[in-house]
Amino acid sequence: MIKLFLFFLVLCECAFSQPKLSLFSPSKQSERLILQPNGKYAVMFFNEDALGIYCSVIYYSVMSSPKDGAWDISNRLWQDPIWSSDVTGVAWAPSGNYLYISTSEIYGDGGLFCLNLKDKTYERLLPEINDSISTGSFETRIEQINEKNNTIKVIQESLGDNNSYHKTITIKMK
Repeated sequence: MIKLFLFFLVLCECAFSQPKLSLFSPSKQSERLILQPNGKYAVMFFNEDALGIYCSVIYYSVMSSPKDGAWDISNRLWQDPIWSSDVTGVAWAPSGNYLYISTSEIYGDGGLFCLNLKDKTYERLLPEINDSISTGSFETRIEQINEKNNTIKVIQESLGDNNSYHKTITIKMK
């Protein structure tokens, strides 16, 4: 009987444990819903095949009051076409307060965005408006997260036949 109880305890722990990773590449994910490690949010991916990958942020935890920051108990989804279209990478900041999303310019914006999860606001980090890449077709892709240094490594490159632009950028996370 004790062995059976321990078996079910381990089974439940495996089924409901939080993910350990902080970086996700939507094109390589089989899961559609990615829970924030030890947090109250999740990202849901929508793979539209040739039309790209789209996402929404969800307030996933139980709310202890009708409002939590900009979130409302009857409105738990957040999506904005500028950062949720043609997603190439997603990284949870170790602080739990921010989500970084990279996009492609084919169906999206091509930028890197920092989402403030509590306030439901976002900031464009890349490309900068005066950046020469902003005149062409390009993609921004989160490649790596370094939790020790609290940084993400981002690749920006031009799309199409003239792949003449390729830049690796390290961004300090909030």
